[in-house]
Amino acid sequence: GGGYTGSAYVNVIDYISIASLNDAEDFGDLNNSMYYCRAESSGAGGRIVFYGGYGGSDIRQIDYITTATTGTVEDFGDTHDSSAAGSAHGASSNGTRGVFSSGVGGAAGGSRQSWGYITFASTNNADDGGNLTAGSNAGGCGNSSRAIFAGGAQSGTPQDWIEYFNITSNDNSSPFGDITGGVRKSFDIATDGTKAVFVGGENASATLDTMENITVASTNNSTSGGDLSSIRNRTATVENNASCVFWGTTSS
Repeated sequence: GGGYTGSAYVNVIDYISIASLNDAEDFGDLNNSMYYCRAESSGAGGRIVFYGGYGGSDIRQIDYITTATTGTVEDFGDTHDSSAAGSAHGASSNGTRGVFSSGVGGAAGGSRQSWGYITFASTNNADDGGNLTAGSNAGGCGNSSRAIFAGGAQSGTPQDWIEYFNITSNDNSSPFGDITGGVRKSFDIATDGTKAVFVGGENASATLDTMENITVASTNNSTSGGDLSSIRNRTATVENNASCVFWGTTSS
């Protein structure tokens, strides 16, 4: 949902059927025109939350939709920790809880920043969990037991770390490994709960067309996963157990 045309922020939500090959269709509109909004889902037929964003200034509102009903967008609450700003969060979910890293302006200069969480079945402001090293524009994914965050930027500088914590807890993160291809930010991570794929993004000087893999249950550095058909920045992913769809811009 949302986006930027180059001259204006938009509030449009589109949807697709993952099992088919076809153009996206209109779902409805967000409550704010913005981009840098991270979405996370409770699973098929459930809720999707749209967490913060940027529309000329940071937007701390959380919207939600029920996937079976087009056109209806409701207010869920506000993002966590007002000092963590409102846009460019990383996101992870186990279907019950959604967790989100700090946004732009959150972590700075190597500091650790609290991650936030919501319970999909409720409507309320996000609460603070433990601490992450990840700053803004980190990639995130999860399964029933783990939340994983990778890369991102602190004080504008891209990072190469991967970290994890128990997604049902309020724990601080622990080291998982490093991104083998080097620093990376502005990307998303697709997962089936077992394998996770880092998709595109950017480093300190260029937009990337590379993918890297990890095994969610392990702790290790990522491995090369091949290349995309073109460079992709600010990527977003959606997947089921069979397929993954991803998109992003083609410029820095």
